Amino acid sequence: MPDKSKDLTLIELQSKYSDLKLVKRWLTEGQRPQYNEVSGKGYFIRSLWSQFDCLELQGGIVVRRHDDRERNIVKLQAVIPMSERKQVLEYCHDTEYAGHLAVHKTREKIRQSYYWPGLQSDVRAYVGGCNKCTRNKFPIKGSVPHRDWRRAMVVTRVRDQPVWLIM
Repeated sequence: MPDKSKDLTLIELQSKYSDLKLVKRWLTEGQRPQYNEVSGKGYFIRSLWSQFDCLELQGGIVVRRHDDRERNIVKLQAVIPMSERKQVLEYCHDTEYAGHLAVHKTREKIRQSYYWPGLQSDVRAYVGGCNKCTRNKFPIKGSVPHRDWRRAMVVTRVRDQPVWLIM
């Protein structure tokens, strides 16, 4: 059983991640820095810089406002630090609750509550590397008797009624 005393809140996790500390400072000051201040930084910080108008602080947590035009609602997605992404991917793909859904549905499940730059490619890589999904998608040849049912089905007419004969 995991030691719950070591569990950290999302506020604490975001505070430990230097890029998110920087974004929190931007949001607290209410001002996006000039691009030359972030141009030398990594993809994560540059991506959040470009989405500054969609970011806000909610209870000390950096969130992204996402307009779901399909459902005509606005979602608040917690921005997830690098250290917690695998845990989110596991929860939204591997657990019984998640059901090993494919890339699109796993991504949409994550987007209901969470966000990080590069989410789509991370989900694609994670689901593509899932052993259970790979086994189900490409079963080992010879493990289950295979029969080409399309060739085995023959339609014949008996007194003007179709009858399926499997040979």
